[in-house]
Amino acid sequence: MRLPLVVALLTTLYTSVYAQQNQPNPCFRWSGQVALANAPNGTGNSTSTLWYYGGEAATQQGQTTGLWTNALVALDLSKDWPTGTPAISLVQADNGNYSSPPAVALGALWASADGTKLYQYGGEFSDSPSVSPPVNEIYAYTIASGTWDVVETTGDTILRAAEGSTAVAPLIGTNGENMAYYFSGHEDDHTVNGWSNQVPRLYLSSLVQFDLGSLATKNFSSYSATGSVSNDSSPEINPTYRADGTLTYVPGYGTGGHGILVAIGGATDTAYVDNSVLDVFDIGAGGWTKQATLGNTIGSRVNHCAVRGTAKVHGVENSHIIVYGGQKLNQSDRDSAMYILSLPSYTWTFVGDDLPSQPTGRAGHQCAISGDQLIVMGGYLGSDIACDQPGIYVYNVSSSSWTNQFVTGTQFSTPAIVANITGGIGSGTSESGSGSATGGDGSQDPDTSGSTTSSSTGTSGDGTSNSGGGSKTNIGAIVGGVVGGIALLALLGLLVFFLLRKKKKEKEEAASTASNGGLTGFPYEKTLAGSGSPPSSGYRESHDQPYYASDDVEDETRNMEAAFGSHLVPKRTLRVTNPEVMGDD
Repeated sequence: MRLPLVVALLTTLYTSVYAQQNQPNPCFRWSGQVALANAPNGTGNSTSTLWYYGGEAATQQGQTTGLWTNALVALDLSKDWPTGTPAISLVQADNGNYSSPPAVALGALWASADGTKLYQYGGEFSDSPSVSPPVNEIYAYTIASGTWDVVETTGDTILRAAEGSTAVAPLIGTNGENMAYYFSGHEDDHTVNGWSNQVPRLYLSSLVQFDLGSLATKNFSSYSATGSVSNDSSPEINPTYRADGTLTYVPGYGTGGHGILVAIGGATDTAYVDNSVLDVFDIGAGGWTKQATLGNTIGSRVNHCAVRGTAKVHGVENSHIIVYGGQKLNQSDRDSAMYILSLPSYTWTFVGDDLPSQPTGRAGHQCAISGDQLIVMGGYLGSDIACDQPGIYVYNVSSSSWTNQFVTGTQFSTPAIVANITGGIGSGTSESGSGSATGGDGSQDPDTSGSTTSSSTGTSGDGTSNSGGGSKTNIGAIVGGVVGGIALLALLGLLVFFLLRKKKKEKEEAASTASNGGLTGFPYEKTLAGSGSPPSSGYRESHDQPYYASDDVEDETRNMEAAFGSHLVPKRTLRVTNPEVMGDD
């Protein structure tokens, strides 16, 4: 049977099975693609609208077919709205043709620098009904005209991948356009045209780069060994391949200050990725590095979301990656945990997983940031939720609190909970998410930072004291300073004593642990207690090696705690791409 006839028959089947999804507010939506850009009529600016494309949507709990869609919806960020009745509209309904524009989940949506166009790449097609993927093409949506077109690309030939990590670096492409990236993920019979279902899924360690200015694609299958993102990072040429992680652009770091891409979370075919040491891509050098982290490290997870905001504090640009939700190790737990990774110190902070008014734990949701407002859309939930409608939530990054109202026109500011790490609270305009990056690199933002401690004298916008008064010598202050200095020396003496005592105790405990086969080595070389061996070589295999997935891992790993090096083999439904039964816990 000829291919065009097969595609026509599959399209008819898809259209007949497709269920009305009540867009723009279905009961459930997950695994879509998002970006910030202009308003639907082409007006506004590159941050006025949050666009949500494709993914999967259901009208009711338990729906297992007709989930994939190519509908396009828009959430207005130019005005205030309550989360119960968000300003969301259906711009284009599902057209019943899964191949154009592609009805995919877990791909990428990238916004142009001026916010006039959206580019769609990658993603996985429906498996119920099962359809044959068309030939890979990048699509462009022109917002003013409301039309989709196939992009005539140049450069490397790339196939369609899904479950990768996506990011946009602003203004570094040709003619000052954005540069888009898609890292790792997989290829299989639901992503690549002509792929046999007898051929195993292929996990990728490559990085796709798409220049929105020249429309040229580049496939990084090998990397420079000169990457450097901090004084204690180390170059690597084989980053950990993964699926369902996140990739976040951070400005100002790396070679030439061109910025970096921080990979967080995800899973390989054998293990979840350890987040105590991160893979970070140096854009200027074209190479990866290993970067150790500090603080309360986020646990292993997949299908979370991540956004970034940058604020200048005492002359230093501090960036904060906010990570929310995801699916944890035992495959059934989806949480509402919030973590922040603060740079340049690469310190993790646990914000909480039981915050007032937080939404139900979820995975496969999408996030975007507008000022200090983190917007969460959709997510894959447990079977105890009858309907998650409209399924849009707002988190105030500055106050670390969930709210019932989106407020437009705010500005990102240092989350108060991490002010002790940055040494103050500043504000800035540079932000990024999975499909867009706005506000430039933040280098021209004014320094509005202040001290982390309150003072009766107050602090001005530039961090200087507002105490006023003359230039006379204050005798009381001098005496107080001398007494305080003596007290400080006494405290330092006590501190040295306790540190020496603690160090001695730790040496004794370390000796005891070593004799019992404890964790050893650098954070990314941890082994299981008593195992005596690191993760198998498959953990860092080349991107061109096929891997088979176990069908029994859900039962094998239920109720297990997260542990790096546990050699798990996630089955296909570990992640939320192809749920066998929606809500099956």
